Amino acid sequence: MIPPIPFEESSKPWFGPRKRARKFLQSRSEILPPADTCQRIATRSGSLGAAIQRIRFIDYRNKDENDFRYTISLVWTYSDASIRNWLYDNAAEIVAETGWYPLPQGERIGSRSADRDFERVRLPNASNAAFAMNGPLVSFASAVGQDGGCSIRCNTAQGSFLLDTGLPGKLCVASTDRFVFLSHSHLDHCENIREVFRNGLPVIMSRATARILAVLGRATTSELRKHCYCLDVDKELVLGDKLTLRSFSVPHCPGSLGITCNDGTATLVYPGDVTFQTSRHDAIPALLQQLNSYPSARRVCLIDATMAGRDLGAGRHNIAAEALKALDEYGDLVLVSNDVEQLLYAYLDMYHTSKEGSSTGTVEFVVSFQLKNIFEILHSDFIARNLTQTDPFLAAQYKESMSAWAETRWLFWLEEKLKLSTEPNRRRIWLVPSSELAAVRPVGKAGLIPIDRAEDASLDIPFEFVKLPVDSSPWTLHSDEDCLRKIVPVIEQQAEVVLFHNFVRRTVTHMKSRRPADAVFRNY
Repeated sequence: MIPPIPFEESSKPWFGPRKRARKFLQSRSEILPPADTCQRIATRSGSLGAAIQRIRFIDYRNKDENDFRYTISLVWTYSDASIRNWLYDNAAEIVAETGWYPLPQGERIGSRSADRDFERVRLPNASNAAFAMNGPLVSFASAVGQDGGCSIRCNTAQGSFLLDTGLPGKLCVASTDRFVFLSHSHLDHCENIREVFRNGLPVIMSRATARILAVLGRATTSELRKHCYCLDVDKELVLGDKLTLRSFSVPHCPGSLGITCNDGTATLVYPGDVTFQTSRHDAIPALLQQLNSYPSARRVCLIDATMAGRDLGAGRHNIAAEALKALDEYGDLVLVSNDVEQLLYAYLDMYHTSKEGSSTGTVEFVVSFQLKNIFEILHSDFIARNLTQTDPFLAAQYKESMSAWAETRWLFWLEEKLKLSTEPNRRRIWLVPSSELAAVRPVGKAGLIPIDRAEDASLDIPFEFVKLPVDSSPWTLHSDEDCLRKIVPVIEQQAEVVLFHNFVRRTVTHMKSRRPADAVFRNY
């Protein structure tokens, strides 16, 4: 016996496509109560109904369509193509019997409830002695050396603070250090976070970064509650006389923040790692705006030069459109990366591009379950319309759209209960880390696209494939050297540029006129 289907009711407007729904709803004769409708759907769907997670019944009148009454039932389902296809194919019959139009969804993310652990995380303020620090800025230098990842110590007249914490074991906390600003959750920036916790230093970060640290096991929720202070985008923290910090959103990974520090005379802008430009966004105007946001005699901008001297890095070509063309030849594409956030942005890019183009309704995405918690974090701010707080990439793609990218019927999670469609016209894009390649089941020969350092020579691939000559660098989250060469002179028109990730040999060789941040930078 199938247990009753959980349901909820809502009168909020529905922002999804309405054309097909209106077509069926115009002919309805009665509208059953939600509980009765759940029973009818369960009876009609039979054993397939076991894959239904939850139904939301939305009943509202659209003022823009002469007060037309929409009765929509959003049906969340497990990763089972059979129930999703059944709901779509039987929409007319369900409307005729119940008066509700069923809209099949993917698995329910539950992102709002997952966010509750961090609703009460404290905000930093100057009344906390840890953040009381007068200017002016005196100097800054790397706190971890050239092979220690990224951690920059900023010295003021009354102590110092750290920008990030670097790779494990590379940071020595100084007696002058008062607090840490953490730009994002990548290992080379956050791996000494427990070291600064042990030294009693509070850490400022975004809420999304705090959640990701907990998800990835880099800090516990209790540690974050004790030491973490969350600073929202565009909020200013007054440290003391002539010294302020203000955060801004950075396109790199979910929750990435940059910081603008001003002492009344000088402005220091630290974006952390950043993807300056891709085919869907341009971060340069926002960065220049930060540099010019205070009247200052001197402006300094720290720039991520990770890709200087490398052949990798994010450029401006439209990788998603290029990759989707391969589906004309291969029924399956397999995108593999050992960085799950690269897979996240590859999915967002591919889904958005396929939805806007001719591939709508024919492409299924099978995504590593490892990404689900990261999806929750992004989706929480997405449905709350707080995109600028979490992710400029997502804001650049979806703007005001309420696309169901995280709970779409075309998204399947790669797990044991996965049941894909057997329809011959379906094409699939698999997005997995190399450790999950054994679970990939393409139909025939697959097109393979490694991202970043997931080179096929080091992969154990258990299916027939062809490595595609596709440049996947826009999904690597760092700007390529060509982009650096173009944008650094633009920034230098407004500020002095100092390069970091402290790879001195590469930055000096390839970006000769710029200083690396492992040299002490003085004389404000």
